[in-house]
Amino acid sequence: MRCESAAGSQLNGVPVVSQMATSEKANAADIALYFVHWLTDLAGACPSPLDGCEKFVLQFPQPVLQSFIRSFSIIHRLAHLSETQVMEEYLVERWKEVPELGPVPADGSAIAQMRLVAQVQTLGKQIAVLDAYKALKAEHKQVRQPVD
Repeated sequence: MRCESAAGSQLNGVPVVSQMATSEKANAADIALYFVHWLTDLAGACPSPLDGCEKFVLQFPQPVLQSFIRSFSIIHRLAHLSETQVMEEYLVERWKEVPELGPVPADGSAIAQMRLVAQVQTLGKQIAVLDAYKALKAEHKQVRQPVD
């Protein structure tokens, strides 16, 4: 899952998933199958029949691929939860995978912290971005509320 945009907008670019997630006929197996298909489609983007899956071995950052594959255990929840709920569950689970980060944040900036950590993919950078966030002045940490 990408963490740089709002939860709903992440899946808007994937019409089949958005359609399945909002359909009464959506089920976890269909959504999971779509994401596995997406993964294999990405793997075959640079075909090399005699050399195997070079795209993932040589051209794709391993932390990004691992993150994508780990999201499979969560993405099927779109059949029963909103995109925002699934995204928040994903962020919490990603945070818990890194004990060095400490307990899952629970204050008003929790989502911001978890999204920053999920974006950078590697432990050293996760700690650095979290330290940089914590060093911000309080007024820079303010989360803007949506305007009605």
